[in-house]
Amino acid sequence: MWFSSTACLATDMLRRVQSFDLNLLPIAHALLSERSVTRAAARLHLSVPAASRALDRCRSTFDDPLLVRAGRALRITPRGAELLPEIEAALAAVERALRRPDEFDPSRHRGEYTVRTNEAILAVLAGPWLEIVAARAPGIALRFESEAVDDVEMLRRGDVSLVIGSYSGLTDDVHHELLVEEQLIGVLRAGHPLAETRITPKRYASLHHVVTSRRGIARGPVDDLLGQAGLRREIAAVVPTFAAAIGMCLTSDLTPLAPARLADVLGGQSTMCTFTPPFVLPRVGVEVLWHARHHHDPAHRWLRATVHEAVARAEHRAEGDG
Repeated sequence: MWFSSTACLATDMLRRVQSFDLNLLPIAHALLSERSVTRAAARLHLSVPAASRALDRCRSTFDDPLLVRAGRALRITPRGAELLPEIEAALAAVERALRRPDEFDPSRHRGEYTVRTNEAILAVLAGPWLEIVAARAPGIALRFESEAVDDVEMLRRGDVSLVIGSYSGLTDDVHHELLVEEQLIGVLRAGHPLAETRITPKRYASLHHVVTSRRGIARGPVDDLLGQAGLRREIAAVVPTFAAAIGMCLTSDLTPLAPARLADVLGGQSTMCTFTPPFVLPRVGVEVLWHARHHHDPAHRWLRATVHEAVARAEHRAEGDG
């Protein structure tokens, strides 16, 4: 019974709110503040007859005379006096809701943002990105997590602020922008028997391979390309990260494919050599992903812009080193 009565009251309140003309709020405020139809009309840029008709609508809506004649003047009723501060508060709330956010000041912002990405992107991007954030927004903390199979779902749930990587099959609630296109290259340890030779398709197939897949998938486009040439490679291991794959190749005759930028960061001629695979591999698009709920948030927009800036800074430094 209590629930039924509460539901009826809520339904009645909703019906009253939906039928209320919000345009009456500033009119009622002017009339009650000025206590004069003439002055309220001038304030509202209305004619006196129009303001008088508006007072009649207010009286009907609030079920009270609001203003009553006392000689040549109008006096506010007790109900009108009670309504005036409530109407002022309602108008202020509406104004706050409609006001555009102030310009975002990163130097005054405080917050922690969780970013999921793989170690290849982290190794190249994190340094420049943290420099930018620390210099302009010392109150912002970036918390990095390793990518996983539930990255997009965590983004939807709000447990992750940004995801950076390569993803497909995204739905409309997940926004994404291209950061950079990555090229995969082959990696061998320095001193490998084929380190100084030209890697042909047959030689490539003869190597012992390490495949990187966070889902544990061993075979893919590379195997399809080799198959077109009548070749098949031996896959010795599947690992979840590129850094692990490169580490394995440095201590054995195994070979992985890895992002060129990561190989540049981790490698050197004394420890490894790189080669261009003997077939055309598509470049891998690296994107930044965020959920629709954060699309217009000023702090989130600023943070996304700094990701692009960090990519540009990383590329500039790489070119300088080269």
